[in-house]
Amino acid sequence: MSQLPLVSSHPTCSGPKQLNGSFKYELSEPHDSTCDTSWEDVHKTVIALNSEINETLVQSLTNQSITMKTCYHFLLYTRQCSGVQVMTNCSDPVNPTSDSLTVDWSVTSVTFGLCVLAVAIAVVVCLCICKPRCVRKKDTVSYAAPEETVEIELE
Repeated sequence: MSQLPLVSSHPTCSGPKQLNGSFKYELSEPHDSTCDTSWEDVHKTVIALNSEINETLVQSLTNQSITMKTCYHFLLYTRQCSGVQVMTNCSDPVNPTSDSLTVDWSVTSVTFGLCVLAVAIAVVVCLCICKPRCVRKKDTVSYAAPEETVEIELE
């Protein structure tokens, strides 16, 4: 029964980007080495099981963290000790770094800026193409008076 407080403690995760481009997901507390642990992706594919790792995806694994080679938007940590199972969703970092917020904001603002620029260029191109046509139409319009008049008598 000493395992039950583990369930209510709900360990938390954080996933800041490392200097080498990897992402470290760290638990708030290390797990007991007698527990079975696993890290899974959104499709329930096991990325790490106890001390075994998928080397194409995982850079390193400790009893308190996993360092992934790429960012995962969903990562599930499962710990099972003597029949008690604790699951922690590591998708949302507890303390997001200012770098990740800056990158998201920068990408969004750059995308918005490029869209505005594309619309402005399209408007300028349309004005350059359409305006000369309108001016030429005004210059080439001619008017001719009727050549003969026909009179019809009504009874």
